[in-house]
Amino acid sequence: MGPKVLYLSRQKQGMAYKNTLRQSAGVLSRGGVVVAPTDTVYGIMARADDIPAVRRIQRIKGRHRGKPMPVLVYSVKDVGRIAFISVYQMKFLKRVWPGPVTVILAARKRLPRYVIARNGSIGIRVPADAWMHDLLRVSGKFLVATSANRSGKAVGTTCSRIQKQLSVSGPQPDLYVDGGRIKRPASDIVDVRGTAPKLIRGSKKRINKYL
Repeated sequence: MGPKVLYLSRQKQGMAYKNTLRQSAGVLSRGGVVVAPTDTVYGIMARADDIPAVRRIQRIKGRHRGKPMPVLVYSVKDVGRIAFISVYQMKFLKRVWPGPVTVILAARKRLPRYVIARNGSIGIRVPADAWMHDLLRVSGKFLVATSANRSGKAVGTTCSRIQKQLSVSGPQPDLYVDGGRIKRPASDIVDVRGTAPKLIRGSKKRINKYL
């Protein structure tokens, strides 16, 4: 028997929408791994404080253990619990979030090493997708989330393509949330640890509107 698949309804007040949230949060709370749509591409995610679950993500993707994973948080207010923030950095975060911008900050030592880079930095994002944002609220946890693909392969635009790619060998996710076709770029990455934001990945044109 393969991983369970739920079909996401965007009717926010409907029972189907709420049921998908409840089941996804339940899988995560039990140490599971979930593939679900974000405001960028499909992501593969687990609780950031759950070492076995995150190691499963690494094995599913064929991802090197030394490569840290970004963290999704519910709001800007949550960031101070896991990273150091200056006044200028806070202003920048409020301009770009919620949205498809991963921001690099100096980490507090409150999460495992697979989340924090060797240089002490951490990538954090507040997603704009309504369902993903609600999942963070319902789960009440920080979630590691990286693109749902085998390392070195393109991310599938549909849930079925992602399932086919990830089912080749090894461990599997516990749950897929099918949100239909998604064809959007990955998040921009901006390092704000210096005196001015530095674009690491993405569109300078998109980022310039926040500067």
